[in-house]
Amino acid sequence: HRDLAGIFTANEPGAIGALNAVRNAGLAGKCKIVGFDASPTLIKGIREGTLDSTVVQNPYEMGYVGVKTLYDHIHGKKVPKVIRTSLKLVTRDNLDTPEVQRHLEAYGVAAKVK
Repeated sequence: HRDLAGIFTANEPGAIGALNAVRNAGLAGKCKIVGFDASPTLIKGIREGTLDSTVVQNPYEMGYVGVKTLYDHIHGKKVPKVIRTSLKLVTRDNLDTPEVQRHLEAYGVAAKVK
């Protein structure tokens, strides 16, 4: 679909697949891709401009809140039905900010990946 304007992927492997497909079709930079999660490949794509952005969760926070909530529940405390954890939209403009770098470190991905 050469007239495709954009792709959203709901996981890191899907984003890598979309990047490869767009590159192979000669549409890099013409078709915007928004990924989900982080990896050196996705960070490199953002730096190159082949990946528009990626949504990054905070796995440490998710694990901590999950265990704490389970502990509270087991000990009879009321726990919320829905718990939201932090997300960041990582773009070329904010990739090197300290806030985004800390978020990426939770993935074990250095924001300075070239």
